[in-house]
Amino acid sequence: MSAGGVLYAKYGAKLNMQMALACSIGATIVFNLIGDSPGLLPVVIFMMRLGMAQAYNLCFISCMELIPSQFSGTVLGYISVVARLCQVFSSPVAEMPSPVPMMTQLLLLILAFAFSSTLRDNRQSAKSLL
Repeated sequence: MSAGGVLYAKYGAKLNMQMALACSIGATIVFNLIGDSPGLLPVVIFMMRLGMAQAYNLCFISCMELIPSQFSGTVLGYISVVARLCQVFSSPVAEMPSPVPMMTQLLLLILAFAFSSTLRDNRQSAKSLL
């Protein structure tokens, strides 16, 4: 999480979120292409998880700067509820036939990437932290 804070301070929320989601999107595509290659599989799964963890941590790190303080608690609650709902539905989706889980993940990542492009760019205020 500390690396996420450093990257957030350097690049801002929008670019950092897009980099994290792009990492997961790229790893998901590579995972679909390589199949069950035992040598690359751990690296690809690590990259997918790294991007998702970075994006999740960014939701909390950037909340204080992007969201007014009177709504901050509510927004953090919504983030947690959505994350838990995704966690609950991940097991049934993972048990579906082969292309469905990866296509679901890819679709959700692309949607998250598209929505992250609507974030405000706070690079000026982030540079003042350094």
